[in-house]
Amino acid sequence: MTHPIDDSTEDSVELPTSHPVLASGVRSSSVTGCEDATNTSVNSNRLGFNCKRQMKIGTWNCGGLSFTTREMCRDLKYDILVVTETHDKETMSSSTNFVTSDPAPASDPFSGVAIMLSDRVAKCVSHSGCVGSRIVYATVKAKPCNLFILGVYMPHKMRTEKPLPADTLSQLECVLAKVHPHTCIILLGDLNCKLGRNVGKLTGKWCAQKHANAEGLKFLELMKQFNLRASSTFFQLRRSKLGNATYLAKNPEFCPSQIDYILTSERWMSSIRTCKVKWGISCLRWGRHYDHGLVECTFRATLAVRKVQPTKDFSVLKNDREIRQRFDVKVSTNLTQSTFNQDNPTETLKNLHNAINVATSVLPCKKNLPTRKRHVSARTKQLYEERQAKFSKMSQEDRKSASYAISNSIRDDYIAYRQNSK
Repeated sequence: MTHPIDDSTEDSVELPTSHPVLASGVRSSSVTGCEDATNTSVNSNRLGFNCKRQMKIGTWNCGGLSFTTREMCRDLKYDILVVTETHDKETMSSSTNFVTSDPAPASDPFSGVAIMLSDRVAKCVSHSGCVGSRIVYATVKAKPCNLFILGVYMPHKMRTEKPLPADTLSQLECVLAKVHPHTCIILLGDLNCKLGRNVGKLTGKWCAQKHANAEGLKFLELMKQFNLRASSTFFQLRRSKLGNATYLAKNPEFCPSQIDYILTSERWMSSIRTCKVKWGISCLRWGRHYDHGLVECTFRATLAVRKVQPTKDFSVLKNDREIRQRFDVKVSTNLTQSTFNQDNPTETLKNLHNAINVATSVLPCKKNLPTRKRHVSARTKQLYEERQAKFSKMSQEDRKSASYAISNSIRDDYIAYRQNSK
C-alpha cells in the first residue's frame, strides 16, 4: 500500500545494535530452503516468560516507521507489537527490544517488518531471524509453552514484480514447517487478503467479509495445514461502527475491509481473552480514520483441567459372588457380540481388553481411605492453653520453659503414635 505521507526517511534515527535476538521453537538454527534467511540467537532467561500472566499483543501497518511513529508505538506499552510497512532504507537495526527484517530493496521500497518487545519479554528471547524484508520471526522462551512470534507483510495482489504473494506465501510455509509442534504460534501482520466468514474452524462469525478472495483462499489452506485460527474474527466489536474492519481506503466508495489479522495455534485459542481494532493511533498518524487500524489482543495461557476418572475396585470379584457373576456375563456377552479373527492373537487380545473395559461398569469404585490423624494428648492441649492464657504476663524465661514443655509433650505424643501404628 502506498501512502500520501511518507516520512520514513525524515527524522530517522539508527537504533542501537547491541542485540543479536530470539527462539527454541525453530528446530534448526537456520531456516533452510528459504532464500535470504538470517538468524541470530542469544542466551535467554532460564526460567522463561510466564504466559499465565496477561500479555498485550498487537499489529499495525504504520505506513512508514519514522522516529516519531516509533515513539508513538513504544508509548502504547505492548508486550509484543508487530509493525508492518516500515519502509526501512537501512536506517534500522535489531536491538534487545526491536527485531527488524532486512532493509527494503529498491524493487520493493514499501516493504519492511519489525517486532517491538517489552523488557519482560525481550529478556526471554532465545532466537530470531528474518526472510527478506517481509517476514520476521522470534521465539520467546516461556512456560507452559514457548511462543513463536511471526510478523508478516504480504504483498498485495496488484504487484507485477517480485516478490509476488505466492513467493512470500511459500517462504512463510517454509518458516512454519520448522516450528516445533508444541510451540504456540502467534502470526500477526498485514496479510493483504480477505478471509471468509465461518470457514470451518479457521475463522469466526465476526469476520468483516462473508466470502474470501483468491488470496484469502490460499492463505486459508496454509492455516489449515499448520492448525492456525484467525483469532481476531471470533470476537465481536459492539461499540464500533466499523466492526472488525482494519483498512479504510482513500476513496470512500470502497467498503471497509479486514486484511490485518492475528492468527493463533488452535491448541492455544482459548488463551486469547479479548481482541479488538483500535483507530486512535491511526488518527494520530494521519489526522483522521484512514489506512490501517491497530489490531490488539490479550493473551493469557490457560491449561485444560483433566477430570480424574474414579478407579474401579477389582478386589470385590474375590469376595462378592453376585458381582463376579455379573462381570463374567458382561465379558462373555461383549466377546460374543464382537466380530474378530480368532486366529490373530493381537486382535483377540485387543477385543478381550475392550470387553473387560466395558464390563468394569458393574464394579464399584474404590473408596478413598481416610487419612489417619495423629493423636494429640490432653496433657499437650493443657500445656498449650496454659501458655496462651498467661503469655502476656510471663517473663522471657517462663515463655521458653513453657515452649520447651510443649515440645517434649508433642514428642511423646509422636512416639506413642508410631508405636500404636505398628
